[in-house]
Amino acid sequence: MLIALVTMIFMGGLARMSGYEPSLLFSPEIAPSLLFEVVIAPLLAFWFWKAERQANL
Repeated sequence: MLIALVTMIFMGGLARMSGYEPSLLFSPEIAPSLLFEVVIAPLLAFWFWKAERQANL
């Protein structure tokens, strides 16, 4: 369930990147959330996947 949620956050980040101009995307107001959506969310998904796999052993 958490992996699906983080995947949706990542897809939202990709959608945000496709719709705006670069000067707006990398502004101080938007850049932190974009960084979370595109970089940190996939790392969280990997961490959740690994933790779930170890719990099932």
